[in-house]
Amino acid sequence: MSQDYYCSQCGNKLEPHMQFCPKCGTVIAGSAAEEQMIADQHAAYMDYLESKMSIVFFLLAIYAISALVFGLIILFNADLAASTIWTNMDFQNWLLAHADQVNIAESDIKSHFNWIGGMCTASGIAGIVSMIAIGIRKFWIVATAACFISTVLCIWSIFGFIIGFFVSMMIFGAKDFFYKDYATKLGE
Repeated sequence: MSQDYYCSQCGNKLEPHMQFCPKCGTVIAGSAAEEQMIADQHAAYMDYLESKMSIVFFLLAIYAISALVFGLIILFNADLAASTIWTNMDFQNWLLAHADQVNIAESDIKSHFNWIGGMCTASGIAGIVSMIAIGIRKFWIVATAACFISTVLCIWSIFGFIIGFFVSMMIFGAKDFFYKDYATKLGE
């Protein structure tokens, strides 16, 4: 006794081994056409993730390296910058004019430069950690967390903070990119 097959979409009677419904064009479940369609969708999705993460990697490289270099320059020159500001006559005149409202020492200026330089350096290091995790396609949580930490440390720049937040969300949404065996997981 032969079994009858029907299209799941339109109910049209199908012949055994059909790939598509001749009436509505629906791909028949379990057919080779369905397997090919799933493989094509997976390949397109992985191509999308590859291009998305290439952009993220590039953005992280620009930001992280710049922040690291900028932060180190600030840290190594904090004494000189504080001394230059402190000895500036315009600054000294401003301090005299506001002596009753402001109590600033040269060490306060140096501490401020060290604080900003440290935040920039730490933000750059966190960005590089995220970039490395993306480059080796492992450690999705590390990549996401490091990018988010880099973003939080960039709070002094609202533009950098906003861009960093969106880049963090892009990494968070690309979990499948970090699994090289995703193709085998798809078939399970």
